[in-house]
Amino acid sequence: QRDRVTGNVTLEAKKLPVEGRDVVIFDDIISSGGTMAKAVKMARENGARKVYAACVHPLLVGNAEEKILGSGAEAIVGTDCVPSKVSIVSVAPLIAEALKKQW
Repeated sequence: QRDRVTGNVTLEAKKLPVEGRDVVIFDDIISSGGTMAKAVKMARENGARKVYAACVHPLLVGNAEEKILGSGAEAIVGTDCVPSKVSIVSVAPLIAEALKKQW
């Protein structure tokens, strides 16, 4: 949960049913990487075998990539909406299909 005034994010520790499983954590935007790093760490602490971070908009400001990988993520995957070195999923086919349906 993000505080609207300070911007600080708090994640409530929960027992997650991920022990021995591969996990993909999705978010719309990865900016500083703090929220994703916390989520990855939580999944790892709950016994996830592998954890992957995925997002639509990989801003990856500053040391975000290192922060996420350092928290235990195997890899970071993003779309090409915001070009970055993790932008491996193209949204062009989705946009093209939407345009075909519209016109």
